[in-house]
Amino acid sequence: MPSASVYHVVPRDGEWAVKLEGAERASRVTPERDDAVDAASGFVRSLGAGRVVVHRDDGTIETVHTYDSLPAPIESGRDWLDVVLSKPALALAGGVFLIAIGYSLRDRF
Repeated sequence: MPSASVYHVVPRDGEWAVKLEGAERASRVTPERDDAVDAASGFVRSLGAGRVVVHRDDGTIETVHTYDSLPAPIESGRDWLDVVLSKPALALAGGVFLIAIGYSLRDRF
């Protein structure tokens, strides 16, 4: 898997530039900061993982957004079970969901 990319959203001549860390040129320039943040987030998500570092007008760092890679698609029931069991919060949420379904259906049958 490629290493995570870091994109910076920085002020530039009254606009906002999206720059890949280490690159000389901006990947995108927009008039609005929110549009630049959206573009940077899209770049990082398309790569699977990375960070978006949002700077203030004075160039200091305001926020860092981290995007983790998504798990590989689940191809079988056993893979699904492995994912659920490896994530206790997901297993708990699934169990609560099944209990709720059971209670909602018990009076119907």
